[in-house]
Amino acid sequence: MSEYIFSRKTFLKHGFHNYPLAWNSDDRAWLDFSDNKPIFTINKALVYVRLSTLNISGKQDKQDEKKLSAISFYRFLIANKLKFYALPEREIIIRFYESEIITQRKLKLSEWCFLTYFYLRYLDFYSIKKFSKRFLKSILKKHV
Repeated sequence: MSEYIFSRKTFLKHGFHNYPLAWNSDDRAWLDFSDNKPIFTINKALVYVRLSTLNISGKQDKQDEKKLSAISFYRFLIANKLKFYALPEREIIIRFYESEIITQRKLKLSEWCFLTYFYLRYLDFYSIKKFSKRFLKSILKKHV
């Protein structure tokens, strides 16, 4: 979070969410710390960040834990922040969540229900239609 400045009061109010490997914790923090208000940056400031193969960002291992963290983070994002995004970003966020789960396993009924609610509430007819086709295909695969 080297590129963001926030008050101690804000940090104490929200803290950092405990995701696996702390993956996505910084993303969640700047969303929480902003309290749904605009975030301003200083584009001309220089920040030095050290990357190496010792950092989890530089390592290619623990991919399953990183994916589980991403699934958890995107579920939070959909449930709590989706309304703050424009339609194209909403679809990207929802599709990413769905795709991350599918790379691990099949979607559970509760996840299909969760997604259905947010597709119907926040996305357009075309997106809902494509989602419905994916849902029907997944059901038909189980019964064939």
